[in-house]
Amino acid sequence: AFTPVLLDRLAKGIIDIAIITKTDASTGMPITLQPFLGEPFALVTQKSRGLKPVVEAADLRKIPLLMTTLHRGVVEQQLAPLGISLNIHTEMDSVDSIRELVLRGHWSTLMPISVFKPSVPGSKITLSEISGVQLNRQLLIATRIERNQNPSVSVLKDLILEEAGRLSRLGVFSFGTQSE
Repeated sequence: AFTPVLLDRLAKGIIDIAIITKTDASTGMPITLQPFLGEPFALVTQKSRGLKPVVEAADLRKIPLLMTTLHRGVVEQQLAPLGISLNIHTEMDSVDSIRELVLRGHWSTLMPISVFKPSVPGSKITLSEISGVQLNRQLLIATRIERNQNPSVSVLKDLILEEAGRLSRLGVFSFGTQSE
């Protein structure tokens, strides 16, 4: 689920732990947030467009994009100080649908790099880094504040941190290559 839904479920006690994108929506909720991973956004588009591995932030105005509401908000907040606006063709809250449309070569998107990396073998897409600004999202582990927290939540949190470290070493959350 998306961050707002996960926060709601966490606050209501439906779930014990969640991985969320940094947001102001958690303000005032009885939860703790632990940052654990920063991840860059990539411009993902068809190779036939001939875009380079690094694209200027100002060039984003020219590229029609498919984006989720949450990702759009994160990116627009980071572009606002530069006076850069996005060319949003369609906003849809399905990462899977956007991913599929882009992989089929029909559209472009700005998405956290792990959504497309590793890309599908033989794929006709390019993952471009954005220069002139650091477009990224911060992932956090969210848990409810409780007096008698279930010990399994702590164990699960450790497993999440360990797996995130392993995937980071493999290059899943960066433009670099594998290092394991």
